Amino acid sequence: MGGSMPHWEVDKDVMSGLGWTGTVFAVSLFLAPIPTFHSILKKRSTEQFSPIPYLSALVQCAVWCVYALPFITPNKASPLITNAIGFSLELVYMIIFFIFAVDKKTLCLQLIGVLTFMGGIVVICVTTDGTLRTEILGIIADVLNVIMYAAPLSILGVVLKTKSVEYLPLPLLITAMLNSAAWLAYAIYVWDMYILTANALGVLLGTVQIGIYVAFCGKRHEPMGEYVLLRD
Repeated sequence: MGGSMPHWEVDKDVMSGLGWTGTVFAVSLFLAPIPTFHSILKKRSTEQFSPIPYLSALVQCAVWCVYALPFITPNKASPLITNAIGFSLELVYMIIFFIFAVDKKTLCLQLIGVLTFMGGIVVICVTTDGTLRTEILGIIADVLNVIMYAAPLSILGVVLKTKSVEYLPLPLLITAMLNSAAWLAYAIYVWDMYILTANALGVLLGTVQIGIYVAFCGKRHEPMGEYVLLRD
């Protein structure tokens, strides 16, 4: 299961190296929205930007942090530190978003939903223990990852329709792919099935996205016409 030990001796230096490699790529992804929030601060408005990606990332990082706590899943220092950094950055993003939000009422309702969900996580931590608690938190974290990785699929549909890779930034795709690959290697080495599942899916979808980019990057594309994309 997620907290079980592998059937081989784990070298702490190798585990640490894989974990810190994943941390570097993950923090790069966490920092990716900085240009967006620079624009928000400059214009003092969130305009048409959606808070959903940042709320989702905030919740996801929070759940992985709880999962990686020493008394829940021991020896997961790298995932804990990585997601603590991610949670802190996403919290800053959400504070900025709230200050300059165009629709504060809707955002408040979304925040209430997030707080309710996190309250449920606290209840799980208090009312369960041992392997059961680890399994429940691992499954919840994996479901959140599936939702996050499924989000770009709508963009892929537009890419296939218009034959334009305008909305698939290659550097970000490659960084996301390397991030998932690094954490997949870490998960296999320490044999954590929940981290493995989440990042195996990330590698799979990353491969699909990069493959589509390569297939269409040199082709002329149709005008966007009536296609309207939500930024972020």
